[in-house]
Amino acid sequence: MCGSPARPAPLASWPWAWIRTDSCSRAAFLSASRGQIPRRQSRVLLYLILHPNLIRPNSLAASRSPIPPLVRSFSCLYYCDIETPASRGASPMTEAEIYEFDLNGYIIFRDLIPADLVRHMNERLDADQAGFPHSFQFLHLDPCFMELMANPRTLRIMRTMIGDWLRLDHTYGLQMNKETELRENLHGGLRADHGEHQYQWAYNKMWNGLIVVMYALEDVPPGAGGLIVVPGSHKAAINTYKPEVYSHLVVNPSFKAGDLLIFTEALVHGTRKWVAPGQRRALLYKYSPGYSTWGDPANLAKYEPMATTQLQRDLLRPPYVGKRTPLEFPEV
Repeated sequence: MCGSPARPAPLASWPWAWIRTDSCSRAAFLSASRGQIPRRQSRVLLYLILHPNLIRPNSLAASRSPIPPLVRSFSCLYYCDIETPASRGASPMTEAEIYEFDLNGYIIFRDLIPADLVRHMNERLDADQAGFPHSFQFLHLDPCFMELMANPRTLRIMRTMIGDWLRLDHTYGLQMNKETELRENLHGGLRADHGEHQYQWAYNKMWNGLIVVMYALEDVPPGAGGLIVVPGSHKAAINTYKPEVYSHLVVNPSFKAGDLLIFTEALVHGTRKWVAPGQRRALLYKYSPGYSTWGDPANLAKYEPMATTQLQRDLLRPPYVGKRTPLEFPEV
């Protein structure tokens, strides 16, 4: 079926993956590796047990390759390129971090904003936000907020989660203290209408809709309130049920000023009342694939004159389908 092999390849030196076929699917994948697959485009041996009525060799995007003696009895052998999440560019996300996000639907990165910048941002917000409104806009207040929108490390993480073609969807700030009136709630989760609240894993990478990037400007002690999440709910098979906000299924993440918490809008999440001394304050930047939007794109137009780099201007682009232009990602 595959032609004569040229020279046997050493079986033990390659990662491997089995592909099985059955009457229910044209190619049901079962993959594994000898050790860790490199975090780049990986050359992987595929041993195919083929049935001519189920799958054709030329339907696979792979090149013919020598057959090791150990597997000459199989129908065909290919080397093919299997994309790992980081093959779209060097990523600060380790395999463990990708696993954590896939498992829980959220992840925390520590010390992303330096302490002096956190202090400057708080001073700027204190001057503007007298009276402690619960929600506020901030991009226009200082160039540092536009620069944070295009933070190189954050964008590298977004590249892993969303892909090369992404955009800023909308932003807002949140702050609260013990006196803040608040309706405790859980919301979000997978959308039955295939809207922005989506999470999938396919072709060895994640596919996200709207992603929330939350920078903490004040410490969030354990049990303080504020953000709550239902870990793993971004992959739940039932999207009509929400637990109580104090259920054992609900987690109230704790993190420090300068930390970054990222979650997918497909994750069920919400808010509890703030019960700790001091206040909660966070900046939320929400990113989308370049072809979709949750907020009104017209709301970002007023920030375009403030953009000082091409990257900032590209992030403020409205959504569109044609002429997909990847971002020029800065080095971390």
